[in-house]
Amino acid sequence: MAIVVNREIAGDLNNPTAELLNYCIQEHMKMLRRLEKLSDYYDGKHDITKRKKENEAAPNNKILVNHAKYVVDMNVGFMVGNPISYVSDATKNIQPVLDVYNELDIVSHDTELEKDLSTFGIAYELLYLARGKEVNSTEIRIK
Repeated sequence: MAIVVNREIAGDLNNPTAELLNYCIQEHMKMLRRLEKLSDYYDGKHDITKRKKENEAAPNNKILVNHAKYVVDMNVGFMVGNPISYVSDATKNIQPVLDVYNELDIVSHDTELEKDLSTFGIAYELLYLARGKEVNSTEIRIK
């Protein structure tokens, strides 16, 4: 989910103001309840497990079928079950990029990103240089 910001508040995006950062944090905080519920459903913590009996003498049987986990896991398997392959035309050599991806274990990284994308509808990844020229990639947890 994108955070929509008025142009007046945004200002210079290369140098965000404290006001803009606070606005983005507040908007994200509004989404946390929904994201937690989606995470709980994936983990099998459905609302029915919190249901209280009206009559203490009555049975409180509950059946839980975790369709959310099933749908997410099937989607992840469909999308990245066969690892994503990177190709280029004959004029470009992408072998250095592939070597870095192998060092980063990009296959498991892509799988975790797809799991978040399928669970929450959004996923974020940060690519950055560490210690000069060392490329790193990490998933930004959204909840």
